[in-house]
Amino acid sequence: MTAPRGFTIVLAGWASILPCCASPRSRSPVDDRRAVEATVNRYVEATNDGDAEALTRLYEDDAVLLPPDHQPIEGRAAIGEFWRQGTDEGLQVTTLRLDVEGGIGYLVGQYTLQRLTRSRLTPERRSCA
Repeated sequence: MTAPRGFTIVLAGWASILPCCASPRSRSPVDDRRAVEATVNRYVEATNDGDAEALTRLYEDDAVLLPPDHQPIEGRAAIGEFWRQGTDEGLQVTTLRLDVEGGIGYLVGQYTLQRLTRSRLTPERRSCA
C-alpha cells in the first residue's frame, strides 16, 4: 500500500521535521541551512528506499503530519504507522528558497515524483511551501 497520491512530500508537514535540525548551541545561519538541507536529503532518501523507520525518526514526538485528503496525524508513533503503509519511489526535490532564523525555518521547493502509469514512467511535478 502506498501513501495517497501526491502525498509523498508535503513540505508544509516539514515544520514537524525542522526542529530535528536544531542544535541546543548557537550555530551560524549557514550551518542551520546545511542542517535543513541534510534533513531534506534524508527525507528523500528514506522515501525512495521505502524506509518508514528512517522517516519516522525525522519527526519530533509531538509532530503533526498534514497529508492532503487525510485528517492530521498527531505524534511520532502515529506518523510512523502512516509511513509503514508505504511510500512512493522516484522522489526528487529542488529547493527554491530556504530561510532559517532563530530556530524557525521554512522551505519552498518543487518536487518531481516519477510514477509508473500504463507501463510508462510519468513525472509528476508540483511546487510546495
